[in-house]
Amino acid sequence: TSPHDMFLNLTSGLFPAARLGVVGTLAQSMGTYWIILFDIVLGKDAAHTREVNFSMLLSQLRHALILHRDSTEGAARPLILLDHLQVPLSVAASRTDREGEAMRAMLAKLAAWSAATSFDHALADVVLVGAPPAS
Repeated sequence: TSPHDMFLNLTSGLFPAARLGVVGTLAQSMGTYWIILFDIVLGKDAAHTREVNFSMLLSQLRHALILHRDSTEGAARPLILLDHLQVPLSVAASRTDREGEAMRAMLAKLAAWSAATSFDHALADVVLVGAPPAS
């Protein structure tokens, strides 16, 4: 995988096509197209762009969780499962190029976001899931 894959996987998890409808799917498609076009034409460092966009998605998710908390007082906190983390962890550990550096930065942001969401702000319970490393 790459920072691009991690970003698009988070995007599709946060904004599933089944819940977006026609207009939402069109907007998401145009956004993805724009990101790729921006990387090709203007971007000098696509991995950095992915890091920034990944942070923006996490910020949007935090905002959505705040809105959920404020509109459902007394309800149980949402449970967020982040699965298959062994894949980006393996990439981050094995690559020494710019892609590996970006993946490590994105994973650090994800860990910090998860801790803040669960413990500091009490917005949701976040579970990080991954297979154990191969022996």
